[in-house]
Amino acid sequence: MDMDNLKTILDNIKTLDWRNALVSFFVVKRRLLADRSAEYDVLHVEVDEKLRKKLRDIAAGKIKQSNTALEYDFNTADLDDNLLGIPTAETDLQGIINVLQNSEDPPKVGQYEELLGTSMYIARLDIDEQLPLFSVRRVSDSWTTKKVVNLISMVFRDSMLVDLDQQEIFRIDGRVDFFAFDGTLFIADKKRLFRERRTLVLFPDRNRHSSRL
Repeated sequence: MDMDNLKTILDNIKTLDWRNALVSFFVVKRRLLADRSAEYDVLHVEVDEKLRKKLRDIAAGKIKQSNTALEYDFNTADLDDNLLGIPTAETDLQGIINVLQNSEDPPKVGQYEELLGTSMYIARLDIDEQLPLFSVRRVSDSWTTKKVVNLISMVFRDSMLVDLDQQEIFRIDGRVDFFAFDGTLFIADKKRLFRERRTLVLFPDRNRHSSRL
């Protein structure tokens, strides 16, 4: 993927007003199989409007502070607010996006236990007559009630994630690991991605994708 194409796509993303986008929220679980391929299970989670606004603000804030997109290279150092770009089709995320763009939505979470063990969460942002933006954040182990600075608290109530200021059930921090738009994945936190040794940059035909837990 050449630099001019990356710049064009990033410039397009930055011209759109994502703070007014329609937000859908999904959780993903990852399982390693015996042949070392990965299987992903995707579920749709209902969220309240207060949390949708925070998810919009997180994505829009990261996009605003992103200056330049460089072609992905394993040896490229982290460059503050610059992004690394790679075709989404060269990553596991393509199969997950295929599930999210199917005409049939993934099953909805009905019990909070189904959220435990989540490996990543995805906010899908939609604007009329535009391609969707997928904002992705990895969860280090599984969601925890431990207090961390700058986190958003949620509680699962009536089959919906609800934003709360006091109660500590599930938490979302204010960061983005990577986002995808128009066939391109932009890596925002390369250091974290490789520190955890769980890169998404795998051959897609070695992975299986499912929409169920």
